Amino acid sequence: MHHEWDATPLSGSSTRVMRGFSRVGIGCAIVAAICGVGITAISVTTIDAGRENWEFDKYACLLRSNRNFALASTQYKALADASNCGYFAKYDTYSSLSWVRVGDAIERNGYLLERVTDSEITSRRLNAALIGLGVTLAFCAVVFGFFRGLGWVVAGFVRD
Repeated sequence: MHHEWDATPLSGSSTRVMRGFSRVGIGCAIVAAICGVGITAISVTTIDAGRENWEFDKYACLLRSNRNFALASTQYKALADASNCGYFAKYDTYSSLSWVRVGDAIERNGYLLERVTDSEITSRRLNAALIGLGVTLAFCAVVFGFFRGLGWVVAGFVRD
């Protein structure tokens, strides 16, 4: 069943309504892009290995103060309490501490601690930037598409 009004092109006032909604959509998308790029930039610049490398450096300091020899139980706890290598909690378990690869990896109570390299930090930052910018781009497209679609719907009701 074909209705005559289905084939009628949009009139001048309808196209003005669509343009208006498109402009609002562009404006909102630009605001969303500015916010998204700002949040992504903040996220990327705050990525570092501070906590991870701090833990590694603390235990590496203990091993260096023991001339890189492995430490176990009471000797480990006594050296940790007497050292200036960082904070060691009283409730920590002091089973074993040794180098797996001197300068790169430490075995602590059966767990492996590795120093985070600059290339890993760069890789983390790149991943965060790509994901943040991708999400920002997709969100801007959705915002613009929403207003553009809303303009089409409203323009359909504003026929002359």
